[in-house]
Amino acid sequence: MPFTGADIGGFHGNFDDAENEVGEDKGQMFLARFHQVGAFFPFARNHNIIGHPEGEEFIDSTDQAPYMITNVDYRAGVQAAFKTRYSLLRHYYTQLFLAQRDGTPFFLPAYFFNPEDEKTTDDYESTVMIGRELMVVLPLTEAEEITVYLPSANNWYHLNLATPHVIVGGNDAIFEDTWTDVNILLRSGSVIVTQHIPEGLETTKDLLELPVEMLIFPDSNGQAHGKTYIADGELLVENHQLWNIAYDVRTITFSDELSDSTAPQDINGNEIISKITVVDSE
Repeated sequence: MPFTGADIGGFHGNFDDAENEVGEDKGQMFLARFHQVGAFFPFARNHNIIGHPEGEEFIDSTDQAPYMITNVDYRAGVQAAFKTRYSLLRHYYTQLFLAQRDGTPFFLPAYFFNPEDEKTTDDYESTVMIGRELMVVLPLTEAEEITVYLPSANNWYHLNLATPHVIVGGNDAIFEDTWTDVNILLRSGSVIVTQHIPEGLETTKDLLELPVEMLIFPDSNGQAHGKTYIADGELLVENHQLWNIAYDVRTITFSDELSDSTAPQDINGNEIISKITVVDSE
C-alpha cells in the first residue's frame, strides 16, 4: 500500500505541552522537523485532533499548522521542504504508478540498490530512496549537521543548494542543516523531471499544466535512464503515458510504454519539456 503517511505533528498532544515539557521553541523545532520529513511521505498531511467527545482518552492538541510556527528559520524549513516536494511531484506520480503496477515499495533503503556495499546498512534510518534516482537525507534531530554514507557504486548530485555540486560515492558526506536547504541527491545514471514552483500557485492541478524541466546526471559511461508518468490527474487509465527516457552521450531517446506518442506531451498534445540540463558527472 504505497500511498501512506503519518499524521504530521502527531494526532493528539503537542511537543510543547505540559506532559512533554520541552518548551515552546523546541516544540516548534520538533514540529518543523516533523514537517520536513513528512513532506516527503507519499501521503503528506498535517492532521490532529482539537476537541473530542467527553470521556475519550485523547489529549487535546493546539493548532499545529505550519503557519502557527513563529520561529522564522523553522517556518522557512517547512516551506522549503514542501516546495521541494511539489517541484518533484511528477517523480512522485511516476513512483506511485510503478508501485501499483509492479509492487515496488515507494520508499526504499539505499542498500536495496547497492547490496554489494555493506556500509549502506549503516545509515538506513538517515536516508531514504524515492525510486532508484533520488536520495533524501532526513533531518531527524536538532543537530546542525548530518553525516551519512553515500553508496560507492555511484556519484551523487546535490540538487537543492544555491551551488549544486557532485559528491563522490563511497565516502561519508557531511550535510549542513541551514533550514532553507533540503538535502536531496540525484544518483548518477539517472534522469528525472522537475518543475519550477511559481509564486501564487494554488493547486496541483495548476502545477500539472505547467511545463517540466529534465535533469540528466550521466554515469561514468555517459549514460542515464529514467521514467516519467504523465496523466491528467483524474482518469485512471485514459490519457496517460509512461515514458522511458534514455541518454547516451548527448543523445536522448523517448519511448512510451502506454501509448504510441512520439514525445512527452500533456493530455492536450502539447510538448511539455521546457528545459534540459545535463550535469557533468565529474
